[in-house]
Amino acid sequence: MSAPSRLRQQYLSDHPLCEYSLVAGSHFDFFNLYGWVRPRIVPATEVDHIFGRRGPSDAVEHSSNYIAAHSLPHKWKTDNSVAGRIIAVAWKYRRRHADPDGWDLDRMREVFGRNILGWMEYRLDTLEMPQWVVNLGREVLEGQDAQPEQRSEGGT
Repeated sequence: MSAPSRLRQQYLSDHPLCEYSLVAGSHFDFFNLYGWVRPRIVPATEVDHIFGRRGPSDAVEHSSNYIAAHSLPHKWKTDNSVAGRIIAVAWKYRRRHADPDGWDLDRMREVFGRNILGWMEYRLDTLEMPQWVVNLGREVLEGQDAQPEQRSEGGT
């Protein structure tokens, strides 16, 4: 088994529940959207890369770029990449004290190729998306107000 595979397996072992479903809570039912009944407990079945797979492998294959997912929320995130990334970043932000290694803006920027907070702020201001997703994004941005240098270079 390759090193990235071991890292993903360890992440899945450490995060057995679908993190997209945990952060969405009662706001959104990924399962109903696809004609399934949502289980009471949503297990994670795979590890999703929040920002794809470009960049140095030590940044790409890092817990700050991982989110544990069930296949249906993962499919939704793939079809709704902007909202899906905002949800994933909000989850990482909410868990930053319990999992400080998972909230690494520098690694996220290295993989994504741009400033995450600036990108998020720009998207929240210019795109239509569900209000609960906007609220999650605003929670992250407002929590980072003490560090405004991390929000520059938003753009496209």
